[in-house]
This record gives sequence, structure tokens and C-alpha cells, in this order.
Amino acid sequence: MIRLAALGVLVAAACGDEPWAERVVVGAPCTDDAACGADFACEDVGGSTLCTAHCSQDADCGTEGRCVDVGTLGDPMRTCLRSCDGDPDSCPEGTACVVWTSEPAAACR
Repeated sequence: MIRLAALGVLVAAACGDEPWAERVVVGAPCTDDAACGADFACEDVGGSTLCTAHCSQDADCGTEGRCVDVGTLGDPMRTCLRSCDGDPDSCPEGTACVVWTSEPAAACR
């Protein structure tokens, strides 16, 4: 019985983050950096303030993100946005699924 209790404590400790901790979603609307957690910053992206990070490839943006060029012609700026390919309803509240002309992809803005 003691071994089972110890195993339960070990399994509970190995489960990771607390279930009540809110996870920040890349591309979520924000008002300041504190709202974006340690991995993202609150930045203006095409007139919307979103939790994002600079990137060079999709892998830099996590499983829900996409690395998109949101810069202007001659001044590229790659940033992480939430991917919405195939599901426009997957964007965080306050954003919309946009097809970026600079990328063959759709992302929330």
C-alpha cells in the first residue's frame, strides 16, 4: 500500500504544470507584455496588439503558431502568429483568420 501511495506522488509530480495555470496562446490579443508570459511579447502586428515573438521558421512558434512575414516590401519582419489553416474559427477572440499575401498560409490577426 505504501508503494502505491509513493507511486501516486511520483506520477503527480511528473505531470508538469499545474492544471489551473493559464497557457498563453501565440497570437492572442494583449495590452502589455505581462499578458503574454515569458515566451512572447505584446507587439503591434498590422494594427492589432498580439502576443508574438520574432522567428525565422514555423518551428520557432510552437505547435499552434506560424512564422509569417508581416513586414513591408523591402523591410521584412517575420513574427509568430496563430495558424488558422483550414479552420477560421480557431482564432482567439478578437482576431480573424487572414490569408497573408506574403505567405502561402493563413494566420490570425
